[in-house]
Amino acid sequence: MSYADFTLETVKTKLGITHTREPLSLPYENRVMPNPERSIILEDLILATSINTEKARSELIVMPILKKVAKDTHTSLFSGNRFDVDQSRDLSGFIDFLISKNSDQMVIERPILILIEAKNQDIASGYGQCIAEMVAAQIKNQNNDTVHGCVTTGEIWVFLELRDCHVRIDACSYYIKDIDSIYSFLLAICS
Repeated sequence: MSYADFTLETVKTKLGITHTREPLSLPYENRVMPNPERSIILEDLILATSINTEKARSELIVMPILKKVAKDTHTSLFSGNRFDVDQSRDLSGFIDFLISKNSDQMVIERPILILIEAKNQDIASGYGQCIAEMVAAQIKNQNNDTVHGCVTTGEIWVFLELRDCHVRIDACSYYIKDIDSIYSFLLAICS
């Protein structure tokens, strides 16, 4: 089993993680993503949704936003890396995206701030996988501090928050047309 095999049921039974769906109050300053990054992402949205694959959405929409956030917050961005933390609990496999506060871009080091799971269409299918990755990050961080997650199609973004053994899944979805809110939430989490 790997991260990709986790569902909401298995994070509860195998990892002891409970979850609720409720509005998150993510603190953020209302920041505007500067042009030309914003314009390029919104233009590439058409291409990404026409190609309609997870890879296209990840490369054309998600990565440019995360790259800008990492640059603005002086954090390290990882994409497609192996992230084996506890194989006895099946917390191993590849992550889509991870942002760490540590400045070593070569190796994933703590503290891990957020994991982002990209999906082609079905946001809910990514919750279990993202939560398992968040649990692994909490273990890697060697504390029970809050770890954030996000599941996105590039067009739709849903944020998650893990504290101790409970995950709150935001009841609100954020759409790419409101890229400034997405950007602001990510900046707040990574600052």
